[in-house]
Amino acid sequence: MTRIEDRLAGSVEALRSSEPAAYKLAVLTIQRERMGTSWDSSWDSEMDSLRVECEQGVHPVWRRMAREAPLLGELGGFPVVEPEIVEIDSTDWVQAARFDPLDHTELKKWLSMELPFKASSQQALALNKIKRDLSGGRARPDRWLNWMRPPLRGLRGEGALLEGILLASALSDEAREVLEGLEGGVLGELSGGHSMLIRIRSGDLTDWEVCTKRYGDDGLSRSLRIAAWRRVGDSGAELSAETCSKERVPYPK
Repeated sequence: MTRIEDRLAGSVEALRSSEPAAYKLAVLTIQRERMGTSWDSSWDSEMDSLRVECEQGVHPVWRRMAREAPLLGELGGFPVVEPEIVEIDSTDWVQAARFDPLDHTELKKWLSMELPFKASSQQALALNKIKRDLSGGRARPDRWLNWMRPPLRGLRGEGALLEGILLASALSDEAREVLEGLEGGVLGELSGGHSMLIRIRSGDLTDWEVCTKRYGDDGLSRSLRIAAWRRVGDSGAELSAETCSKERVPYPK
């Protein structure tokens, strides 16, 4: 069984990461205690440099950590800086999500856009793995499900849309539940379209007529129309010869 201590980043790994100075100092402090005489004394100067950075202010969480873990008590002495709340306009990102999730080319483009929320290091790592897989020639969506757990699961708002589309792209049965959990506004309308596509492809024709009337030029609308007309024989719809000709489907005999 893997212990929590074994999952702690190594000193070199922490120093090379993009994490804040307080995190790096905390990792080095713990590693110095663990390594004892095998500690590389050259890292002491790195710790001094990190302390200088921390003097500019650290996130409030480190003061709480210092109280709970005496080993990290040093971090409680640095000034606390409340994180700046940055509002990101998600409009373009959400609108760009109107594509068929099975279209991995469009998925790759969407994932290259800036996220409308601040991703954690673990979320960024999981997304980078998926993006590299999409760039590797033959994508392996079955692996994405493992990479998504736990950083890209149980998200809310725009994060839930990201989660749902990735699950749909990986043909996960959990995609519908995630997408249908988003209600109201643009997010609710968009996630509803994605959920509708999953349903009609699985044979649920409840929204068959709605799908046939999605006349948008985006990839999601086109896929909804195509999926619906492919199921016209099972829909029970009474169609005119003119409609069948227009939609290029066989006229029922």
